[in-house]
Amino acid sequence: LRLLTDARTSGHLPEVLVMATGRDPHPLLSALEADVAAAGGEVLELAPDLLTKITGKDNPQAVAGVFAEFDTSLAALDRSSAKIWLVAQALRDPGNLGTMLRTGDAVGAGGLILLDDCADPFSVEAVRASMGAVFTQSLAQARWEDFIAWLREAPGGEAGGQLVAASLRDARSG
Repeated sequence: LRLLTDARTSGHLPEVLVMATGRDPHPLLSALEADVAAAGGEVLELAPDLLTKITGKDNPQAVAGVFAEFDTSLAALDRSSAKIWLVAQALRDPGNLGTMLRTGDAVGAGGLILLDDCADPFSVEAVRASMGAVFTQSLAQARWEDFIAWLREAPGGEAGGQLVAASLRDARSG
C-alpha cells in the first residue's frame, strides 16, 4: 500500500489494482481505488491465496498494482530538471539499484541512467528496494556510446554535461 500510495502521489496510477477479498478497510486504499477507477483502470478483487500466487510472496499485503511500462529512453529525460544525474554501468544487484534510486531522491538528482547490461529496474526486488523512489526519479537505460553523445550535446547551445566517475576496477590511491 505504501508503494502504491507513493506512486499515486508522484502522478503514477496502476492500470490494474488487485485487492484481496476480506481485507481491512483503509482510507488510503479507498482513495487509490477511486482514483484508479476514475482514470479508467481496472480494479480486481481476488481471494488472498490467488494474490499470494500472483505476488510470489507467502504473506502479501492486501493490494498489488500493475503499471504501464515507463519510457526509459534518454530522449524522455528532462535534462534541465536537475543539475545532477546518477549514472551506473553494468549494475547487477537490484537491491543496489533501488539504493541508488533512493540516494538520487535524497540528494535531489534528476534520476538514474543505467548503462549497458544492468539489473531490471522494474523487478520486484529493485522496486521494493527503491522504497517508492522508482516513481519519483526519472529512469533511463542506454548504451555507453549513446549516453556520451547525450551528455556532450546540450540543448539550446549550452555547454554539455560534466562526467565525474568512480570505479572499483583498477583502483589507485591518489
